[in-house]
Amino acid sequence: MIRIMLVEDDSLLSRSLVNGFTHLGYEVVAVGAAGEALRRLKDEDVDVLISDQNMPDLPGTELLARVRRDHPDVVRILYTGVRELKVAQDAINRGKVHRYLPKPFALEDLAREIRHALRETRDETARRLRRRLLRQDPRLAATEECVTVDPLWAANVADGLRASLASTPSRLAPTRPPPPPES
Repeated sequence: MIRIMLVEDDSLLSRSLVNGFTHLGYEVVAVGAAGEALRRLKDEDVDVLISDQNMPDLPGTELLARVRRDHPDVVRILYTGVRELKVAQDAINRGKVHRYLPKPFALEDLAREIRHALRETRDETARRLRRRLLRQDPRLAATEECVTVDPLWAANVADGLRASLASTPSRLAPTRPPPPPES
């Protein structure tokens, strides 16, 4: 189950989002402050962290920058009612947010963005692990080269084999039809 940490100080909005995400099948941990989120992340695993920009103790962009530094595989999403270019730039450049959403937003839109961001993050994590494994053991790179086949080359080989088999009588299959069964 996907685990979301929601960082929102507005209790009404927080309850609404928690109920919506729970209904969609997510497990949700809600916290009311950025500092609390950072403390809990030390002991709890989450897949996604969603934060409002305007938090009482720390801006959402700063929270997401710290989460990026300490928990790089956590998907980071920021939403805000403030439409300032600087906020968007900080979110993207410092926090490397996966998604930036202006308020108001529909729960379905946020859920779709979560799915897309999770897919992107998992793909990137798989690529990063693959590169690390290939650096650690050069034999894996050689094996991968042997296993990787050019599709055009494989199609040409298959065509050649088919043509060769079609023109050569088979020793495994009879060349004449079998006699009829005795009654």
